[in-house]
Amino acid sequence: MSNIEESTSPVRPIRCPRCGYDQRGIVATWKDSCPLEGTCSECGLIINWSEVLQPEKYEPLWCVEFARGRARLPNAALRTYLRSFRPWRFWSQLKMASLIRWRRLTTYLLLLLLPLAAGYVLLQTTAAVCTRLEWEQVMADEQQSATRWVTIVQQKIDAGEPFYTTPADMQPLRQRMQAMQQLALNGATIRHSYAAAIFEAVFLPLRRTSKGVITNPAAVIPYSYTPPADLHQHLDSDRVESAKRWGAIVLWPLIMLPLCFVLLPISRRRAKVRWSHIWRVGAYGLFLPVTAGTIMILTFALEHVAKGVVELMAPLIDLLGWITLIGLVIWWAVAIGRYLRMPHSWAVSIILSAMSLLLLMAWAFLGGFLF
Repeated sequence: MSNIEESTSPVRPIRCPRCGYDQRGIVATWKDSCPLEGTCSECGLIINWSEVLQPEKYEPLWCVEFARGRARLPNAALRTYLRSFRPWRFWSQLKMASLIRWRRLTTYLLLLLLPLAAGYVLLQTTAAVCTRLEWEQVMADEQQSATRWVTIVQQKIDAGEPFYTTPADMQPLRQRMQAMQQLALNGATIRHSYAAAIFEAVFLPLRRTSKGVITNPAAVIPYSYTPPADLHQHLDSDRVESAKRWGAIVLWPLIMLPLCFVLLPISRRRAKVRWSHIWRVGAYGLFLPVTAGTIMILTFALEHVAKGVVELMAPLIDLLGWITLIGLVIWWAVAIGRYLRMPHSWAVSIILSAMSLLLLMAWAFLGGFLF
């Protein structure tokens, strides 16, 4: 059997890359030669037959889905991430005819979340360590103040200056003097290790109480250590609220934009795009919010260390938010045009983005109205 007959055998499932319609009936009509292109009778897609019959020859080896061997998977994930910043080239090389490898794609998403998780751990660790250092500085200042107070009081007592008019009033002074002397000699004690503080901050970030306490000889009741939920109280509230707002604005379209294809029944019915391709585009588009979120988290971590410097970076959050939102529109417009091969890709992307944002506004209004 010739190579043409082997590649065009009707036994092998040959489907349209976009709608999945079986093309073996058309292939069976080929006798002497294989045409370069054809048209799917179901969705109208112009098919490059070589991509459909031998898709392995067109698989981009830089893509994480098609890396040869598991050992090359981390390098392929990094290359896929870097190429995502050039969506025109990305979706020109990754084609619908290439089989979707969901395990590889899931692995890529997990690897993509690692920088975000590492940034979160760094933020919480930095907040816990800085809070611990602040407590130590406060206790050192209290010890120095107690030393000065004891010295001043002792000097006045030695000089015979009366503090109280009756002997009964001397008892509170003696007790206060003893407590302050103990504080001056030993200082306060934190019963909460660095490891415990970091563990609470990372794994119990919303906890309103801490197991740590601070014993002070001058206080009857031990102080409560700063709970994990209060580690970021000194951060600029406007920037924190801005980060939360942009997080919702960006993540909502990321999730809802693929689902909004349901609201375009005519366009989708004409193109007959399979949902698997839509989810593939959405999965690779996760790199945008992950990158912006990691930068925002590192900015807040830096604010714990250098508060004055970060105030100059206040516009960064709004800038990252706008770049990410516009980037998602561009990402989907290029993917719709070059990968899904649908007409009017920019209009479709803008309409889908607007629909997702309108749904977000409706959800926020109903949520505020009901609750």
